[in-house]
Amino acid sequence: MNTRITNVRRAEEENMNEAAPPQAHHQNPQVSIEEGVMSNVEIRAIIHKLTQVLATQVGRDTRVQVNPYAITTASRKMDFTRMNLPIFFGSKVKEDPKGFIDEVFKVIDAMGVSSQEEAELAAYQLKDVAQIWYEKWKEERPVREGSVTWETFKMTFLDKFSPWN
Repeated sequence: MNTRITNVRRAEEENMNEAAPPQAHHQNPQVSIEEGVMSNVEIRAIIHKLTQVLATQVGRDTRVQVNPYAITTASRKMDFTRMNLPIFFGSKVKEDPKGFIDEVFKVIDAMGVSSQEEAELAAYQLKDVAQIWYEKWKEERPVREGSVTWETFKMTFLDKFSPWN
């Protein structure tokens, strides 16, 4: 067993010797150390100064700041789309707008998002005619009305797509 380990080591040494050309053995220059040249007060002052410099460097956060709201919004959209909710096209004969609103609301209510996010997530499930309608409606809304809330979205959506209107 020892001979096997010895042979492996010898082979490794030979490989290392073949890979690198022989070099002269360099000795690092020796720096003379003069004891007692610096006082303890001077050493403490230097250490204090180095500590300040390091604290300043650490204080400078060079990482790119990421908006945590954007991350949560993206992850919420991803979670929402994984729920396998109904998609509303606005052009199919047997689509149920009220059923769509009820199903979507169950999920977004359980997610605990704001009213504005509820409307955004619900709109994410609109496709085809319904999506075009939503984009146009949102674009034509006066700025003074503010962002679209769940209640506003729900009422406008049902007014547009309910068969009794």
